[in-house]
Amino acid sequence: MTEPLTHLMNREAEHLEIPAPPAAAVLTRGRQLRRRRRSAIGAAALAAVIALGSGVALLRPGDDRRGLDPAPATADGIGAAFAIGNVVYVDGGAHSATVPARAVQALYLTSAGLVVQHEDPGSRRGDPRFSLVTADGRLTPLSTEPKARDASADPALPYLGWIERRGAVTTAVVHDVATDRDVHRVRLPVEVSKGAVTWMTGQYLVVDAAEGAAVVDLATGTATARPSDELPRPGPIAGTDLDTDVSFVIDPTTGERLAEAEASESPDSRFAISPNGRYARWYRGDGESFVYDLADGTRVRLDSGAAEFGWTPADVPFAVTDGGELITCVPTTGECSSRQLDLVVRPNQTPPPVGGVDKDPSDDLLLAGDVQ
Repeated sequence: MTEPLTHLMNREAEHLEIPAPPAAAVLTRGRQLRRRRRSAIGAAALAAVIALGSGVALLRPGDDRRGLDPAPATADGIGAAFAIGNVVYVDGGAHSATVPARAVQALYLTSAGLVVQHEDPGSRRGDPRFSLVTADGRLTPLSTEPKARDASADPALPYLGWIERRGAVTTAVVHDVATDRDVHRVRLPVEVSKGAVTWMTGQYLVVDAAEGAAVVDLATGTATARPSDELPRPGPIAGTDLDTDVSFVIDPTTGERLAEAEASESPDSRFAISPNGRYARWYRGDGESFVYDLADGTRVRLDSGAAEFGWTPADVPFAVTDGGELITCVPTTGECSSRQLDLVVRPNQTPPPVGGVDKDPSDDLLLAGDVQ
C-alpha cells in the first residue's frame, strides 16, 4: 500500500459515519499476487478511502449514480478488451491495434472506447501517453501530454482525469477522449500532497487533500473543498474482514453486506466488481471462481478453471488463457464457452520476472474492466 493511501485511510477513519461491519474490516483492492499476469482497469485502479466503524476501507472506483440493476453505459462493441504486450484487442479479439511502445501499461474503460496508457515513444524518461481504441480497432493517439502517470475514468463517461503539480499549485485536468480536448483545467482550492489519490465517480473528479478532498464538478469545471463526510459515494465496494479473513461486498450507503465468501488461505482470493456494479466475481484461489448477483445475493460457479478474469462493459466476465483461448461466461448461470484467438503473441510465455523487475513485458496480459 502506498504512503498516500495509508495517510488517507488513517485520516478518513475519524469522520465518516455509516453502519459498521465487524471490527477490523478492511476493504482492499485484492491481495492478488502481482506476478507477470496483470488484470486491471488501469495501472492505478484509483480508489477512495472511507471508514467503516472501527475498520478502515479502501474503496473500489465507483459511480454514485449506479444502482444494482444498471444498463451498460460504455461504448457499443468494445466487448472483451485486453492487451498482450503492445497489442490491444477489442470485441473479443475481432479487432486489434498496436501501440508505439514496448507494452501497454493500463487500460481504462470509457463511454468513447478503450483508453490505453503506454510510454511516449519519443521520451527518454518514459513519460506516459494515452491513445483511444474504438470498437473497430482504430487507434488514435490523444494529443494531451499528461504530467502524471496515474489517471482515473468512469465507464459511463468519455472523460479521463488526473492532476498535475507545479510548485505549490495543483491543477486537475479533465480530458474528453471522444473529442480529444481538455474540457477542464482547474486549480484546486486545497493543499494536495504528491501522489494524491484521485477517483472519478458520477459527475465528479475527487482528489484527496490534506483536509477532506477537492471535488471537481465535471459539468461546470468548478472545484470546491469538501469535508470527508460530504464526498460522493461510490457503488458497491469489496473488502476483507481481517479478523476472520472473510471477503465481502457491501453497499456503502447502508452498510448491508451484498455478498460474502468463505475464508481462503490463498493470497490470490478476492472479489472483483463488474463495471456497472451488478455482479461481483469471487476467486477462491484454488481455480474455483463464482459470480454473485448483488441484486438478489444469488451465486453461481463459473464453469472455467481460469484464475484471472476481466469484465466487458456489459458485465460479462471473460478470461484469456496462456494457450490463447478466449473464455466468456454467462454471469447468471455460470456457463462458459471458449474459442481460439488469432494472437500476435500468446500471453505469459516468457519466464516470470526475477526480483520483481519485469524486463520483458512483450507478452504481459492486461484485462479490461477488472475493478478490484
